[in-house]
Amino acid sequence: MNPGQLHITVSVVTYKTTRGIQREGLCSNYLKRTIPVVPEEEDERILEEKATKVQLFVIPNVHFRLPTNNPSDHAILMFAIGSGLAPFRSFWQELQTFQCSKTNNEVKRVLFMGCRTPDDFLHAEELQTLMTTTEENEQIFTDIIPVFSRGNNGAKRYIQHAMLDYEQLIYSMITKDNSFIYMCGSTRACQSIESALASILETSSQDKRSAKEANDYVQKLKQTGVIKQDMFG
Repeated sequence: MNPGQLHITVSVVTYKTTRGIQREGLCSNYLKRTIPVVPEEEDERILEEKATKVQLFVIPNVHFRLPTNNPSDHAILMFAIGSGLAPFRSFWQELQTFQCSKTNNEVKRVLFMGCRTPDDFLHAEELQTLMTTTEENEQIFTDIIPVFSRGNNGAKRYIQHAMLDYEQLIYSMITKDNSFIYMCGSTRACQSIESALASILETSSQDKRSAKEANDYVQKLKQTGVIKQDMFG
């Protein structure tokens, strides 16, 4: 979609320790201090020799991709935590390329996005444009559900908590729509989301699954490639 450009999604990490010491994420703050060839607030290009040259390497994940067989025809359920939104941006750009809503506008595509506050919601404006069909854009997502862990009267609220408010939607997508399920974020967060899926499969099932049967169901979905995870940290 952007020939000659490499796009990355970065959440700048700054925080204070319990002792009040200010800390910064090494990579994200290094990138924040780099000098681009085209500054955000200027129209003129600066001399390329003055721009920062960044060394990088790419680690492909050949498994964390949209279904190769008509990707626009498959229901997809996505869970992103923080900068774990990065691979999903390539998903919606791929679907835009295929103009998926013209192919099948009945397909459910739901994104749960977990972050601390609305200020941390990466690509929020871009995502908003993908909720409706306009002259410039096709509708890509049927639902985008932001979950903010801070600012809830002191109580921390994560994606696994919000999932319980959408039990029937999630259960229907898994059991009726044969949805592919993607998770990207920290290992702990993805494991919590996985546990929440098992809980929903247990409590929402008319067949009265036991906790073990629900967990086995989730493991089967992982083994068959229905659930795909990209975990870090």
